[in-house]
Amino acid sequence: MWGIAGILFIGFAVSFFEGRRLVKQKYWKDLVVFSILMSAGITLNILLNLNVEIPNPTATILKIFTPFHSVVDSILS
Repeated sequence: MWGIAGILFIGFAVSFFEGRRLVKQKYWKDLVVFSILMSAGITLNILLNLNVEIPNPTATILKIFTPFHSVVDSILS
């Protein structure tokens, strides 16, 4: 519980200081990207703190590109 509270506190503190600077300089696109990445990072940290198993992205990439690799390999062989 304290770990999640710490993650949220630090995440909101960083978002407050950085977000205020981005709003002051009117970097709206940067603010959107920062918000998305910060939200994803906070979410992943909370899930790791709760011992939720997060899938490895390498497995998904292999599933996508293995058929492509076999087609290219058969053409070039």
